[in-house]
Amino acid sequence: MSYIWSDLRDNHLKRLIDNLVQANPSVPITLSVLESYPSQSLGPNSSIPRQYSGYYDSLHDLTFNPNPANKITAGRVDNCIEILDSMKAQTQLAALHLIIVAATTPSDDNSLAFSGTGYSPWISLAQKMSEKKIHCHIVVSSQKTAIPFGGCLARHNHAN
Repeated sequence: MSYIWSDLRDNHLKRLIDNLVQANPSVPITLSVLESYPSQSLGPNSSIPRQYSGYYDSLHDLTFNPNPANKITAGRVDNCIEILDSMKAQTQLAALHLIIVAATTPSDDNSLAFSGTGYSPWISLAQKMSEKKIHCHIVVSSQKTAIPFGGCLARHNHAN
């Protein structure tokens, strides 16, 4: 994904954010950025989301780390859901959107508490997002191996 990252960021993610802004033109938007595997340039607090009131600034501050260990995990998505939910509790947000950008197939991350249920943790995450009214947008590689991730979340969101 590193070779298409600037196009993806500058065109496709920008268009997604433009659509979110147009859907709620009078609502102030705060964007929080949390990479799955931050680059070293972000410093020691790279596990804390960075917040922006200027959403285009956040896109340009977003970095792609080509490290092979850089992979979206169910645990990282669960962490993002908790962060969004805590933000909702602190302020009166009109809507919560989680945008996931992945170049490779996400990892199930068997360390999660709900992984012992026999179900894919992605089903539990989709249910959790639905309960907390978090809209999920997924930008994944066109690799066939990445499709089940998006499909699982899409099936659950259409069921609710």
